[in-house]
Amino acid sequence: MLDPSRILSGLCAAGTLAASLLLASATMQPAQAAPLPTIKEGTLSVGSDLTYPPFAYLKDGAPAGFDVEFMQALSKRLELSSEFIDTRFASLITGIRANHFDVVASALYVTPERQKILNFIPYLKAGSSLLVLKDATFRPTGEAELCGKVVGSMQGASWLPKLKKFSDEHCAANGLGAIETREFDTDAQVTQALRSRSIDVEFMDNVVAAELLKKFPNDYEVTSKDLIYPVLIGVAVSPQNKDLYGAVSEAFSKMRQDGSYAALAEAYAMPTVSDADIESVTSTAQ
Repeated sequence: MLDPSRILSGLCAAGTLAASLLLASATMQPAQAAPLPTIKEGTLSVGSDLTYPPFAYLKDGAPAGFDVEFMQALSKRLELSSEFIDTRFASLITGIRANHFDVVASALYVTPERQKILNFIPYLKAGSSLLVLKDATFRPTGEAELCGKVVGSMQGASWLPKLKKFSDEHCAANGLGAIETREFDTDAQVTQALRSRSIDVEFMDNVVAAELLKKFPNDYEVTSKDLIYPVLIGVAVSPQNKDLYGAVSEAFSKMRQDGSYAALAEAYAMPTVSDADIESVTSTAQ
C-alpha cells in the first residue's frame, strides 16, 4: 500500500517544480519595447511643404511625392502610421522646434547652420539650378552672371545666404552691382513671377527644375551648366528626441540594405547617398 505522506510530498515537489518552470519561462520572455517618443502615440508626424513636386505635393487631395513615399516606408518599419503636416518651407524649422511635428522631410538641405539646432539623417543629394523663360535673352550659366540681376527664390532656401555672400564679396566688391533677391512663400509663386518677368531668373532645386521642364518643355529652360551649391538633403529630428533619431537612422539603414530605398530613388530619378555622404553629416545639435 502506498504511503499517503509520500504521495503528498511528491505532489508538493511537482507543484514547486511547475511553479519554478513557469517563473523561468516568464523571465525568459522578451521585454516589450517602449513606444517611440512621438507627439501622438503610434503616429509619426512629418512636417512637409506640400507644394514642392516631385518631393512633396498634394495629388487628388492626398500627400504624394518622393519624400512622402520615403517617410511612409520609414514609418512602416518603425511600426507607426504617418501623418503629414502641410507647412510652408520657411516655417518648417520653427515648427519642429516648437514641437508641432516629430520630423521634417521636405527637401531640407543639410547646412552647418541648421546642424547647430537640428540632427539630420541624409537621404538624397541635391543642388541648385538657374531657370529662365525659354525665350529669355538673359541666360546665365552660373552665379557669376547674376550680378546686378533680380533673382527669385522660395523663402527660407539655404542658398539665399550663400548668394548674398557672393553678391557682397564678388559683385559689389568689383562694382558689378549687387544681386537683388525676391522671396516668395512657394516655388510656384516664384515661377509665376518669372512668367510675369518681374524677376530675371529663378534659383531653384535641380530636381524640381527638371520636373518642371518635363511638364513645360516649351516654356522654360535650365541654363546653368553645373549644380550650384551642391548639398545633401536630410530628415531633421529634434536633438531632444535622440531615441527617435536613432530609430529613424536604423530604419533607413535597413531600407538601404534591402534595396527598397534604391528602388524608390530610381523611380523618381533621385541621386542616392553613399556611406561617405552619411558619415559626413555628424549630429552637432545638443
